[in-house]
Amino acid sequence: GVPLLGGVSYLPQQQHVDRQFPIRLAELVSAGFWRSRLGRDERRTRLRQTLADWGLLDLQTQGLHALSGGELQRALLARLSLTDAQVLLLDEPEAALDDVGLGLLWQHIERWQREGRTLVLVSHNLVGLTHHHCDGLLIARSGCIKAPIRQFMAERQRLGQVA
Repeated sequence: GVPLLGGVSYLPQQQHVDRQFPIRLAELVSAGFWRSRLGRDERRTRLRQTLADWGLLDLQTQGLHALSGGELQRALLARLSLTDAQVLLLDEPEAALDDVGLGLLWQHIERWQREGRTLVLVSHNLVGLTHHHCDGLLIARSGCIKAPIRQFMAERQRLGQVA
């Protein structure tokens, strides 16, 4: 969720996060306010609401080392939620999420789309992506683009062969 180039935020993969870094979950999430012009009280209110939205309110004082993979992923997504970026780059956002976490992810993706944000998702879970509202989908294999979304949806039964 670190804003880049004035309006782009990036969700990294978990292995790029130092889980031994001595910060609490709430501090990690609040990093999404970087470059924000919100006042202290508004930040505090928005942070609390975001933690609640992602089911993390009870974990806000936990260190990163104490979080499960799914909890860390939700914290990284919550941090992204706090940015004002119009373009969100999500690298495998479903990683380590359980069914509840996946439901929260897709609720937020739909919210971000309604807000007019542009999302670029990288995923190995092509079947999961087709069940949701994606405006476009490109399948890359061996460096080549295989199909736009309409062709992909028409040939969905061949998914196992494509992926």
